[in-house]
Amino acid sequence: MREHRKPEAKRTTVERASLCCESLLAELVFGQSLEAHLQFAVCESSTVTIRSSVTVKGQEVAPPRDPHRLVEKGVVLLASGVSPYGSQAQLVGELQAYIHRYADLPPFWEELVTTYALMTWVYDRFSAVPYLRFLGEPQTGKSRLLQVVGHLCYKAIIAGGSTTASPLFRLLELYSGTFVADEADFKNSEAWSEIIKILNCGYMRGLPVLRSEKVGDTYEPRAFDVFGPKIIANRSRFDDPALESRCLTLETSERKMRTDIPRQLPPAFTSEAVLLRNKLLQWRFDNYQRIQVDESRLLDLEPRLTQIGTPIFSVSNDANFRSRFLEFLGECGVKDRAQRPQALVVEAIQKLAQNNGHLLGIKEVAEEASTLGRYSGEFLAFNPKRVGALVRSLGFNSRRTNEGYKFEVDRQHLEELVQKYNVNL
Repeated sequence: MREHRKPEAKRTTVERASLCCESLLAELVFGQSLEAHLQFAVCESSTVTIRSSVTVKGQEVAPPRDPHRLVEKGVVLLASGVSPYGSQAQLVGELQAYIHRYADLPPFWEELVTTYALMTWVYDRFSAVPYLRFLGEPQTGKSRLLQVVGHLCYKAIIAGGSTTASPLFRLLELYSGTFVADEADFKNSEAWSEIIKILNCGYMRGLPVLRSEKVGDTYEPRAFDVFGPKIIANRSRFDDPALESRCLTLETSERKMRTDIPRQLPPAFTSEAVLLRNKLLQWRFDNYQRIQVDESRLLDLEPRLTQIGTPIFSVSNDANFRSRFLEFLGECGVKDRAQRPQALVVEAIQKLAQNNGHLLGIKEVAEEASTLGRYSGEFLAFNPKRVGALVRSLGFNSRRTNEGYKFEVDRQHLEELVQKYNVNL
């Protein structure tokens, strides 16, 4: 009797832009010399090979299809393979030299931007990452900086002004790379409001953006993973203080560009960037498992600064840069606190306490904070309800009286707040 065998289930192929397993790492590479434009560089047992697909636990994984040639057109920037880089110090030196060759930055910022680019290649080792932001008026070099740094980052996704929101979410979900966007490209565009959603959720793992997708005649919710490094250029600060605090911000200004910087980028700019990305990919393969979260020396900073500073600090092995970076974060903390609405409320409390004693009313603090805001140019809405919430957040307990809400001022606590927010009367 002939044995009847059940037909084997057809094995499906899934598409991924990268794989991180205990046994191997795989990353997309692109080059005209490859048999297929998109293939995997696979690191297994410290050996790197180029493959058209990878099989993991019986599942075949292939590169994503790119029918519209977005990689070829430079919307997504990939390495073309791997190349030796010597030591990390040598690689950082080459990256910094490339940035110096094509962009004009203060010396410390050259180091910081270089280390940020390096960090993007292992960003998935961290649960939260900072954004790199260039802030300034037109003609101050923001777009050049964006272009130069973006070409060195891990799977950079270049968002141009003609881009609509829908493909941005899909590209970030598919490639999980570094998002590079210039606000000026999206001027008066609804897409910028969608980019803000990406920025609000993209700094921390596990905060997907929910969007409705049409399925047949109905709309279904879909979650898009937008976690990853972001490099952005702005003319104005964000209205949301929380989003502001996630950015490492260089304020650009008009100044004469160095004469050795080409005004038009030569063809070598692109080819040099590909060679550096190849070295950076090899560095990722060599260091992915070695990178450890090291926040031990950042714990004296405010929690948000510790959070955004840790990836940069952990990736660097340059003691001098680490020391300067800690000083920079400390200065950012002082500046950030001085610009918060709490700073004006503390200043108002201190001024009123000198003249009116220990018992202050929420309403009078609101009026004084509004006056101080007008003098300083900080046109913030200090109504009693908002000030009451700020006063409570500062550690004062308000109570309702016949004359409105009032609170006792503890002198020692007030002095601590004055120092924290750098208030000087």
